[in-house]
Amino acid sequence: MPRSVDQPGAHPATPLGPTPGRPGADPSRPGPAQAGFTLLEVMFALLVVGWASAQILQAREVSSNLAFKAGKQIQALQYAEQILARSMLSTDTWNEYESVIEDDPVYRYTLTVEEFNLSTGRASDEDDELNVSGGFGEFETAFVPGDAATNEEPEFDPHAVRRFKIVMHYPSLLGDQDEELTLETFIPAILDEEQQSNLK
Repeated sequence: MPRSVDQPGAHPATPLGPTPGRPGADPSRPGPAQAGFTLLEVMFALLVVGWASAQILQAREVSSNLAFKAGKQIQALQYAEQILARSMLSTDTWNEYESVIEDDPVYRYTLTVEEFNLSTGRASDEDDELNVSGGFGEFETAFVPGDAATNEEPEFDPHAVRRFKIVMHYPSLLGDQDEELTLETFIPAILDEEQQSNLK
């Protein structure tokens, strides 16, 4: 006889027993799979972590080396600017004068202050060596008419300047060979009173 929907009874879709894997379930019945990592997954994770750690340490070492080099270079630049500023206040000339920074002896420098000619690109001493007897000076004036040749030097050469060159030596990171920093600048030549009066 067909059962009425109003009559009490178990619904056909209602489970008749406890759900496997829940409290009260039969241990002999299989439950849902437990979450976990396999040995291969663990080894792969360790490999990725080790590789990332090595890259971080390498980047840290590179950044430390760059910071060390930049700090030494900035300090050498400051020393070089101070030495050049003092040299410009003097009329003395120096030919590869070598010395050290007294307060910081690891920094050494070589200073050159000389008269320089911008038109020839040589120092005045080098020009004098080319004008010795038998040099190009006599060879060139041999073709100049007698009335045009003169031994008088110009009172003022607009191309004459003073050249300042300093080479700083400071310790490198490896310590095998020092690093070098070179600064070079030019200022107008120093004129005496007679030359200054001629320019007016």
